[in-house]
Amino acid sequence: MRFPMAIAPERALVLIEPVGFSTSRSITERFLSSRSIADYPLLNSGGASAGVAANPSAQCKDTFEPVAPAPSHNIPYHPRRKSLIDEIDVPTENVNMVDKVDIIGKVVGDWGCWQLRTVLLIFLCKIPSSWFMACIIFTAPAPRHGDFFCKPPPHVPIVPEHNKSQWIQISHPQVIDPNDQELSIDFCNVYEDALQHASMYFNKSHVNVSNPWIQPERNATNIIPCDSFQHHSDYKSIITDFDLVCSRDILVATTQFFHLFGVLWGGIITTQLLVHFSPRRVMLAGMLTQIICGNLTGLVTSYGLHVFFRCLSAICCGLMYTAGAVIFSDITAGKYKTIVCTMFEQFWSIGVILLPGMASFVNNWSQLYMAISFPTFILVILHRWIPDSPRWLIARNRISEAKAILEEAVRVNGKENGLPRDFEHLLQVQAASCLEGPPPPNWWSLWEGHRAKRHMICVHLIWSIYIVTYYGMLLNIRIFGREHLEANTIVAGVCEIIGTFIGLYLILNTTRKWLWTGIWNVAAGVAACTIWLIPNSSKLIFYSQSSDLPID
Repeated sequence: MRFPMAIAPERALVLIEPVGFSTSRSITERFLSSRSIADYPLLNSGGASAGVAANPSAQCKDTFEPVAPAPSHNIPYHPRRKSLIDEIDVPTENVNMVDKVDIIGKVVGDWGCWQLRTVLLIFLCKIPSSWFMACIIFTAPAPRHGDFFCKPPPHVPIVPEHNKSQWIQISHPQVIDPNDQELSIDFCNVYEDALQHASMYFNKSHVNVSNPWIQPERNATNIIPCDSFQHHSDYKSIITDFDLVCSRDILVATTQFFHLFGVLWGGIITTQLLVHFSPRRVMLAGMLTQIICGNLTGLVTSYGLHVFFRCLSAICCGLMYTAGAVIFSDITAGKYKTIVCTMFEQFWSIGVILLPGMASFVNNWSQLYMAISFPTFILVILHRWIPDSPRWLIARNRISEAKAILEEAVRVNGKENGLPRDFEHLLQVQAASCLEGPPPPNWWSLWEGHRAKRHMICVHLIWSIYIVTYYGMLLNIRIFGREHLEANTIVAGVCEIIGTFIGLYLILNTTRKWLWTGIWNVAAGVAACTIWLIPNSSKLIFYSQSSDLPID
């Protein structure tokens, strides 16, 4: 490495040029040569022009490199505060030592009122995202025993209410429940001869409508699956509208699969959009499209379209909170960044707690989707107070926009005197060197290094197990019955908040966080397995209360 400036000014900013790169003029060289050196106080040393950054990728992170001072030059300082360069201690005995300084971090600090306001506004995006994830608890509650039965043939007039119970008794077989060894009605299957008997009987002209039922003979014991069902539940759900019972019950889980699939693609699409569009614009696009897709998810009358728009809604949610995470990761630093990234999950849990309240004001699943979609309009209104990512703007040479954001930050944080006179020049040099730097490291670079592959495999495996366990426990609350569905959901959200605080404590105060995390998960797994110790008598009481047939 060589230093192109013969005499370095006191606390001067020097860009280092690697050997072998002098054959072509760099972007930084062309940028500086097009202006007078007197325009930039920090470079006004009377020496030669600066060269190329030794590590351009570091410059994309808004860093600059000071060189050991020479005693004979004076540098103009801000009248109320010394220049940021002057605050850096560089050992005079080692002129080759290079310190990397974060300009944005020095100006706005690790944390302040500006960061707090921005972070809280971004955190709100997690609430509608959690609603769309967990809404299946209330849009597809597990049907009670007897909430549906096989729909009779079209020519069977079971208009009188008392004929429903008679049709159920004639058509559906009785089976022995393997859990309690008692008889129960199998609503998923019917006797084949019962359908034939009803068809033959109602084709006769002398039918006595007041007493139309004649017990069919059970000589033929063939049992066939029912093709269509009639529902008489007091709540209109996707189960009642799309017949998602018996063999079609797997389609309830399919809707959740496509939601999670949309979350995956939301992160991938956001990463690609951030190459061309700022995080703030991507975030706003996610909000607007989420309102549209969320309402369409509840308005369609086809199961296929419902799944399609639910996947699109999940993609839009991914755009919102992924772009938002880029912004608050950019403007925070140190332990505050760790705290913010962890507390981001708290608003997911808050959304889970609020969801039962939203569901209590609606009468069907279609209204619930509209109820969780329209509140995003509030986020659109609040979006004007969410700043863009300063580092993203600087990396794309949008200096004026980044400068305006940082000036607002120091004003809100009460550090109006924190900007040096040469601040705009520092941003310009950073942007110029960033343009010629190599692309940022990709995901595969995480697998390089000593023991990296083993660590990455372990982390991915642990994360996969956690996701399956978490969603499996939360979303299957619906099978516990509708009597205590709201209370179970609220308790689950509160427990998530407690778990997040415990995780944050382990991150900040322990060095063996993975060990403690494993111990906590083992303890939770043992607690979950104790459900097997519940006596069958308790289960029989609940079953007997929910299995009465609606006989009028």
